[in-house]
Amino acid sequence: MTSSLSTEDITSRVDAGLQALLEHRDMQLYRMVSYHMGWKDAIGNETETPNISRPHGVACIVTCLALDGNIDTAVRAAAAVELINCLSEIHDDVQSGRPNRHNRDTIWWIWGPAQA
Repeated sequence: MTSSLSTEDITSRVDAGLQALLEHRDMQLYRMVSYHMGWKDAIGNETETPNISRPHGVACIVTCLALDGNIDTAVRAAAAVELINCLSEIHDDVQSGRPNRHNRDTIWWIWGPAQA
């Protein structure tokens, strides 16, 4: 039964959905998003699995479960919500001049504000 999923299980599903969206993309934009998500370093090498929460995606899945929806269908929506949050964070970092987020350099700090 999917309603017995833990927050960690749901976060893993959201993260897997995000990775599935980006895995076959090879443009610099997607490498920067993978960096921001914590999956890769600034050079593009895989990093250890980050301990990052995906609260917006988790909320989307929890809402789906509360409404007896299909979690597999909701994962794509949860990934989309997380991507929107990612964009918002990157924009906020540029606008505020913040050089670090989640104990890492921000995208604009590494690649410049125009790329971010």
